[in-house]
Amino acid sequence: MAVWSFGRDGTISLRELQGEFDRLVDRLWHGGISTAPLDGQDWGPPIDVCDESDRYVLQVELPGLTNEDLEVAVLDRTATVSGVKPSPRKPGEGTKCLRSERRFGKFKRTIELPEPVDETRVHAAFANGLLTVSLPKKVVVQGRKVPVESGE
Repeated sequence: MAVWSFGRDGTISLRELQGEFDRLVDRLWHGGISTAPLDGQDWGPPIDVCDESDRYVLQVELPGLTNEDLEVAVLDRTATVSGVKPSPRKPGEGTKCLRSERRFGKFKRTIELPEPVDETRVHAAFANGLLTVSLPKKVVVQGRKVPVESGE
């Protein structure tokens, strides 16, 4: 019997389990079949989400697009990347495509982040087919203890 090491101590929180399940469903939903009849999208680009100490960083592979083809929206803990990747082939050109594995058309990826972000400081840059979105974490203001004085 094979023993698999997953690099964890075996404990997982419900939040982590929910995140893993969401990622699994997302990969199945956008992984290689057209979901247009179900959600109006034609495809879903691969995306990485990294948690740095003071910010989250999203990286999305989008070869063949320009920054005019993209839209990034952020609200509280949710980041959305959407756009359209136009097909280079025009219908009726007389070319019969024998195999087509590249994805074209509308896409939209929504990522739920663990903590709220500061929407006013979000920065997005697109170069060489890679969209990088920096999402600074919202600074949590700690309350303070207020001394109670006597009313005399």
